[in-house]
Amino acid sequence: MNIQITISGLPRHQPKPVARRRSRNGFLTALWLKKNLRPALAMTAARSGTWHIHLIGDAAMTEMHRRTMGINTTTDVLTFDLRDLRTDRRYLELETLIGLEEARRQARQFHHPVAWEVLLYAIHSLLHVQGYDDRTARQARRIHRREDQILLALGIGPVYAAGADAGIQDHRPS
Repeated sequence: MNIQITISGLPRHQPKPVARRRSRNGFLTALWLKKNLRPALAMTAARSGTWHIHLIGDAAMTEMHRRTMGINTTTDVLTFDLRDLRTDRRYLELETLIGLEEARRQARQFHHPVAWEVLLYAIHSLLHVQGYDDRTARQARRIHRREDQILLALGIGPVYAAGADAGIQDHRPS
């Protein structure tokens, strides 16, 4: 598998702890995210290409959501499949925008690390370009089930279903 992943908006390494204080993102770094995305990619049909992931704040995400979808609110993740329609699914040319502030809010609400929420959003984006959708309830169940299968295989567990199992109606990711 030859897929180049670039990540912006995160530190490459975790800063050294000062007086045992955790950083705002916990253990979320570009290296941690890449380390978890490589095996996730191997669980899909993608075999070559590029994946650019940008973690951005609410203001930038609201602007992009308005520009691309006509919706003037922030959101969790936006996926841009840059491939030609005839391109094989094994080739990836993906641009993913992740709302870091939204990930923080959701992680706090569901009592898990922000890193897990960001990873969920990235996997959601990846599955969209692999043929999964979430426009209907049936499609949403299918993509969320696959997200949780991948997260389970990574040793993290069902991040999306954890909120659903708690009886919480959430909107993640769409």
